[in-house]
Amino acid sequence: MVCDEYQQLTSEALEAARIAVNKYMITNAGRDFFHIRMRPHPFNVIRINKTLSCAGADRLSSGMRGAFGKAYGTAARVNIGQVLISVRTKEEKSNIAIEALRRAKFKFPGRQKIHVSSKWGFTNFTKDDYLKWKACGRLVPDGTTVKWLSSRGPLYRLIGRRQYALVGVSRRRQVPVGVSRMQRHVAKTANAAWLSVVERGRARASVDVTRRQLAVRICAAPPQGSVGVSKGIGRRQSAVKIFAAPPVRKELCDVVGVMCVAGLRTWYVGGTDAGFGYVDTPIKYQDHLLTRTLSYLFQHAYYAQLLVLPWNQSWDYSYEALAMVTCLQDLRLQAILAAYLALAALACHGIRLRGSCPAVILGIGLVVIPFVPASNLFFLVGTTIGERLLYPLTVGWSVLVAAIGSRCAGGKSPSLRLAAGALLATYVVNSNIRMSHWRGNSELFLQDAKHWGRSVKVVHAQASEYQARGQLQEALEYYQRSLDIFDDQAITDYCIARILINLGRFQEAHVRFDKILTGHGIGLHDGNDFLWMTDLGYLLVQLGADKEGAHYLQEGLNRMAYSCYGWNALGVAQARQGTLEQAVVSLTEGLRCDPESAVIWSNLAAVYAFGNAGPQASDALQQAIALNASHPVVVHNMRALTGEAHGQQPRFDLYIPLPGRR
Repeated sequence: MVCDEYQQLTSEALEAARIAVNKYMITNAGRDFFHIRMRPHPFNVIRINKTLSCAGADRLSSGMRGAFGKAYGTAARVNIGQVLISVRTKEEKSNIAIEALRRAKFKFPGRQKIHVSSKWGFTNFTKDDYLKWKACGRLVPDGTTVKWLSSRGPLYRLIGRRQYALVGVSRRRQVPVGVSRMQRHVAKTANAAWLSVVERGRARASVDVTRRQLAVRICAAPPQGSVGVSKGIGRRQSAVKIFAAPPVRKELCDVVGVMCVAGLRTWYVGGTDAGFGYVDTPIKYQDHLLTRTLSYLFQHAYYAQLLVLPWNQSWDYSYEALAMVTCLQDLRLQAILAAYLALAALACHGIRLRGSCPAVILGIGLVVIPFVPASNLFFLVGTTIGERLLYPLTVGWSVLVAAIGSRCAGGKSPSLRLAAGALLATYVVNSNIRMSHWRGNSELFLQDAKHWGRSVKVVHAQASEYQARGQLQEALEYYQRSLDIFDDQAITDYCIARILINLGRFQEAHVRFDKILTGHGIGLHDGNDFLWMTDLGYLLVQLGADKEGAHYLQEGLNRMAYSCYGWNALGVAQARQGTLEQAVVSLTEGLRCDPESAVIWSNLAAVYAFGNAGPQASDALQQAIALNASHPVVVHNMRALTGEAHGQQPRFDLYIPLPGRR
């Protein structure tokens, strides 16, 4: 029950309403099948007026308290929309609860409304969320409500035993291992060992327990890649001290155990094949080991460049975005050497400072370890360059920069602060520029095509954007650029053929389809082959090959029936072959798809006319005239069917819209 008035309700009125609800529910639902919760609290004290009947009587009135009157009762201040009474019961008894609350409305002045809540009982969770979190074991009973356990904080808080916190990292539900999930899994497992080495390097006799909690919490980070550290870290709240570091043998056993569990899980579950083609990941299709190794190492160097100075990013690094390194004389080997030498120098610097500044080696570990699954060195990844794979690495880079900057901040040279300021300004400017590119496909594809003109998919995407906007000549130019980079692309050839059909260059379009059918079919599969089948059938009907065109049209329409121009072309092909009944069926299907097409109505009128169905032909012609009386074919068929043009037969017409339209 929700109050619809701004008023005060006395405790007597609230109690009367509670009694009314309770009595009706006990009588009709049963004593053990409901729970009433009174939501307002009558904290406001109501007092009687102060009485003065004679001289000196102001002190004689019972209950006088100075300037206040005698306490008379209590009331609850209620706002509009505030809940007054909540009843928790079974769904089959909800009508009884509604009636009980309706009767309780008579105990209050003003207007009240009754609503059926979407929440589970008195909790703040919907029914679906409550069942989901309860199945996960994330809900703890808390009286009439429940407490929700978040995934942040130490893992032993959820599983009950602290010594199993690291092993619990590997105990996840049995689902196929993706690249991002495997990256998080390896990072969390190895970070425990890395932090143990960092902690041992400080060689202190007394180690605060909060550092151990930090290691456990990093390993038990949420699955989205964010590192959750509870509020107790860094506050020195715990007085428990560890006076002796645990033995190395025990730590090694823990790490080996975690790795064994992770390996067993990976072996049992197995991986998933990304299924990317040659255009997406051309390196793994190379025969020479040297080419594959050098190309993957160059990708590592480019990852490092994106991590340190991300500039001119791309939404897709496909074929020829980063040309493969095929020989040792390639100058891009300098980038590989620079990246790995810089990493080695930072690692040596971190080991040297592991006692006084362990954050340096910690940051390096948070960069290197999460990158291992994405390096293509131990198993293949279904991407060339994935900028999203740098999200966990950014945490380590931030820790590393902060550690080095804080250690060198005491120097008198202003060069470090100047460099840090320049780096921060670069990040801010690049972030704002890149975010502006992601406002829409048009801006994103245009900017990436300017800087990544050798990326096959980037150039193709820009061409498709031009084609969707009706700029066919520009789209044709960009599609041809994509083919110049890599010629074996059936999707690009199909798009070019579709543009040529729209431009009326049918013979050139037929050459493109011949190229696709003779072996250049990369990119076409069972999920999109209806595209080329429908358009090839339309093209053949346009060229006069009605029988062959009808075959392709039927195959394409069986796979995807929502093609208005395809049904129209199929009906025309069938009518030309003399199968008028089938033509009527096909044209009728086209009208179901697009009932406002004057061309289809005109063709249907012509079919009825050839079948000597005069009334049907007249009705179809009237529909075509009502939709577009100025269309040339509609005008011709009107003259032919009404007898104004003696000796002329009705004509059929074909049409094909621009992509994205009917």
